[in-house]
Amino acid sequence: MREYDEELKIPVISENKILSVLRTIRFGENPRCIYCGSETVIRWGYVPHSKKQRYLCKKCGATFNDLTGTPLENSKISIRDWVLIAHMFFNKGIRVSEIAKMTHHSPRTVSRVISITRENKLLKELLKKITSS
Repeated sequence: MREYDEELKIPVISENKILSVLRTIRFGENPRCIYCGSETVIRWGYVPHSKKQRYLCKKCGATFNDLTGTPLENSKISIRDWVLIAHMFFNKGIRVSEIAKMTHHSPRTVSRVISITRENKLLKELLKKITSS
C-alpha cells in the first residue's frame, strides 16, 4: 500500500526511492564513468551525510555520484522537493503560487525548478517513472 500525503493528495516518495530510480535511468545495471566512458567503475561509498552513491573509475581515477552532471547536483533544494514541485505542476496542474505556499519555497524558485525540469530529459523521465510507480 502506498503512503499518501493527505493535505496534497499525492504519494509520499522517499529520497531513497528517487535516488534508486535516478540511478537506474542514468546507469542501468552497470555504471559507466561519466568522464571517460569506461565500464571499470566500482561503488566507492556514499557522499557524506547523504544517501547518494559514490563511484570510482578504475581507468581515469575520477569519482562521481548519482547527481554529478545533473541539474540536481549542488542544488540547495532537496531531491524530494524537486520531484514534488514538478509533480504538482505537470501532473496535478497546481499553480506556481500555490506550490510555493505548500512547499515553502519562493515562487521564483518553484518557477526555476519547473523550467529546468521542462528542459531536461533526465528529469522528465525521472518524474514520469516516479509518479507512475
